[in-house]
Amino acid sequence: MKKGFIAAVVAAVLIAAQAVPAGADTVDALQQKKADNAAKLQELQTSINDLETKKQEITGQISSLDADLVTTIASVDSLTTQISGKEAQIQETKTKLNAAQEKKNKEYSAMKKRIQYIYENGGGAGWAGALLSGTDVSDVLNRAEYAGQMYDYDRKCLEEYSATVDEVTELESEQEDEKSELETMKSEQEAQKANLESMLEQAKAASADYDAQLADAQAKASEYQQLIDRQNQQIQQLVAEQAAAAAAAAASGSEDSDGVVGGGSATGQEIVDFALNYVGHPYVWGGNSLSNGTDCSGFIHLVYAHFGYSVPRQSAELRSVGRGVSYAEAQPGDIICYDGHCAIYIGGGRIVHASSARTGIKVSQNAAYRTILAVRRVAS
Repeated sequence: MKKGFIAAVVAAVLIAAQAVPAGADTVDALQQKKADNAAKLQELQTSINDLETKKQEITGQISSLDADLVTTIASVDSLTTQISGKEAQIQETKTKLNAAQEKKNKEYSAMKKRIQYIYENGGGAGWAGALLSGTDVSDVLNRAEYAGQMYDYDRKCLEEYSATVDEVTELESEQEDEKSELETMKSEQEAQKANLESMLEQAKAASADYDAQLADAQAKASEYQQLIDRQNQQIQQLVAEQAAAAAAAAASGSEDSDGVVGGGSATGQEIVDFALNYVGHPYVWGGNSLSNGTDCSGFIHLVYAHFGYSVPRQSAELRSVGRGVSYAEAQPGDIICYDGHCAIYIGGGRIVHASSARTGIKVSQNAAYRTILAVRRVAS
C-alpha cells in the first residue's frame, strides 16, 4: 500500500513549496519550484494510475469470487437435497429389511413347528409307520414324495427369505456408504464456501481501501495543480515586470506606432542564434521559461525580451508587431505568424519554434508548412 508514502510526500512538498508573493523569487527560482512540483505531481499521478490498476484487479477478483460462491452455495444446496433423498431411501430400505427379516423368521418358525410335530408324534418309528400305513405301494410312495416336497419347499422358502434379507442388508450398507460420501462432499463444499466468503470479505475491504487512497491522492493532485497554476501566474507577473523594467530602461523608452516597445538592440541573426540554443527544450502551454518550457508565443516573447524587445505574449497580437514584410522578403529573426501559431524565421525556408508537447522546441525545414498569415520584422 502506498497510502502512507503518498501522504508523506505530498505533505512535505506542499509545505516546502508554499505560494510566494510575486517578486519574492526570481523567475528562475519560481521555474525550478514549479518544475519540482510538476515532478511530484507526475509521481503522484503514477501512484494514482497504479492504485486504479489495482482497484480494477480487485474488482475482477470480487466478481470471480462472487461467481464461485454462487456455484458453491448451489452445490451445498444440491448435496443437502441428495442427502435428504438418500436418508429417505435408507429408511425405506430399513422398512423392507424389517419385513424380510420378519418373513424369514415366520417361515423358519413354521418349519420348526412342522418338524417338531412329526417327531413328537411318533419319532423315527412313528414316521416310518405313517409312511407304511398306506394301503398300497403307490400310496406309500406318494406319502414319501409328499414329505420330501414339504422339506424341499421349506428349504427353498427359507433360502429365498435369507437371500432377500442379505440383499436388503447389502443395499442398506451401500446406501449408508453413499450417504457418507455425500456428507463428506457437503462438508468440503461448506468449507469452500466459508473460505470464499472470507476471501470475498477481504477483497471488498481492499477495494474500499483503494477507494480511500484514490480519493486522497486525487485531492492532493488537485492541490498540486492549484499550486502550479499560482506559480505560473507569479512567473507571468515577474516576466511582465522584467519586460516593463527593460523597456523603461531602454534608451528610447518609447513605443513605436507598430506595437513594438523600443529599446531592443540585436540583429536578426543574433536572435536566431540565441533561439537555437533552446532546441530540444520542452513545450509547456502557458509556460514562461526557455529552459523548463514555454509555448509558441512565449518562446518568441522570451527570446526577444532577452535582447530588450517587448513584444506581445499572444500569437494573434504578434501579427501586428514591428513592420510587415512579404514571405519572399523574410530574413533571419523575422516572426512568421500562422493561425494560432508563430515561429522565428531562420533563413533558407526554415523556422525554429515551440511546436507541440510531443516535439518541444524544434527546427522545421519548411516555413510554409502551414498558411502564413503575416511576416513581421522587429530586429534590424
